[in-house]
Amino acid sequence: MKPPQSARSSPANDLSPIDVHAIAIDVDSVLAPHQIALPPAVVAARTERLRAHLALLVPHVENTPSDARGLFVNRALREARELVAKSLPAEEQFASWVHMRALARVTALLCGHSRQRTTNVKESALPAPYGGEGAVSQWLASSIDTPDFAFEDWQSGRPAVLRCGVRFDAVRMPVQLVHGAAGSTAPEVVGGFLAEMLDGAVICHPGQWYYALVPPGTAEVWRSPWAVVRSIGAWLGVPRPDRTEPSGVSLYWSLPMAEAGTLCSADAVAELLRLGHARLEGAAP
Repeated sequence: MKPPQSARSSPANDLSPIDVHAIAIDVDSVLAPHQIALPPAVVAARTERLRAHLALLVPHVENTPSDARGLFVNRALREARELVAKSLPAEEQFASWVHMRALARVTALLCGHSRQRTTNVKESALPAPYGGEGAVSQWLASSIDTPDFAFEDWQSGRPAVLRCGVRFDAVRMPVQLVHGAAGSTAPEVVGGFLAEMLDGAVICHPGQWYYALVPPGTAEVWRSPWAVVRSIGAWLGVPRPDRTEPSGVSLYWSLPMAEAGTLCSADAVAELLRLGHARLEGAAP
């Protein structure tokens, strides 16, 4: 897979522009596996967002010749019209959930078609300082169903919004505990300390949090009281793999991912947090 450079679909003729990034987030949030049933109000709200996306997408698709769309796109277009026209009683919770997911699937397909038809896509490789052919970038981006969107965000200078619980869970560590454990707030000192304590990758959100990437499933066995774990159903802003320079506000890698799939040990992260709390309380040197 080669990442595209364009981040948004440009309008054809007088059609409204399409924000493919927003669509990707909504589609992934609907199609992600859910451990518990979504409340009816949430299903209703997400359904309306998908309907709004389709209201923009359908004219884009209809603007292209039928024979240029292909069988699957034409079928998705018919299904989209039927699904948008269909209304379900609020009390039919399971049917509403199935309807919402069907909307998400046709939305994803029509969005991909529209972007290919209306955007002049140029191929451009991301810098790959941590493994051949952008292995780290590819691995991270594969945590969502539409990995191209991650590359688009990185190439535009934005963090990619990736799904937790697929490739990784993320331990959200309070900045005070990490700095307390390191005995410093200097980014280079903290980065060196993290490299000694952990064997994976850590993202810094300056002034707020550090996120240690740990194996998926960590949330189910996590016992440390000093941090929470973001897993299935949660999302994480992830900077481009080569963004390692400290920034005043932007996300960066305090401890970069050395190779694709290299994650922190959950036990080591818990020990770091314990040490940080002890040092802040004066109970450890």
